[in-house]
Amino acid sequence: MAHSFLNFWIALIVFIAHIIGNLIVTKPNPELFNRLEKLTLFPPSWVFIIWFVIWILQSVLFYQTYNSAFWSNTTTLLFLLVCIGNLGSQYAGANNYGWFVYILFISCMLVSSILFMEKTSGFYSTIPISKSASQIYVGWASLAFLVGLGVILVTDQK
Repeated sequence: MAHSFLNFWIALIVFIAHIIGNLIVTKPNPELFNRLEKLTLFPPSWVFIIWFVIWILQSVLFYQTYNSAFWSNTTTLLFLLVCIGNLGSQYAGANNYGWFVYILFISCMLVSSILFMEKTSGFYSTIPISKSASQIYVGWASLAFLVGLGVILVTDQK
């Protein structure tokens, strides 16, 4: 049980750092918004609202999984990869690091979130919020991947 307790705190610290990092990286950037407006399906304000909903669901998930077996080594690693992939893709996109770096990070986020959802499926009956939090994140990661790829192909690669 002490092992999952440590994993919980590692995941929580990375989660908080991930949110702070996202807020810093996505500060108003006219060039970034101009690139996204050419392709995006949603206004930028909606995107940020959706992220806040996801983060609230994940915060509830943390609250409900405290001191449980939910945070195994595999679950924690997958969650860390989701956070790193998300923040890395935001940072790469905001700083024009090139399409390969962006795709690498956003693919990490998408694949890790799918694997996280699969790994945590056993907890859906005992921790119902885990299903909602995982499914919404996978859905949004899939949309983010497609929109990001679209921005690269239509705007950056012409």
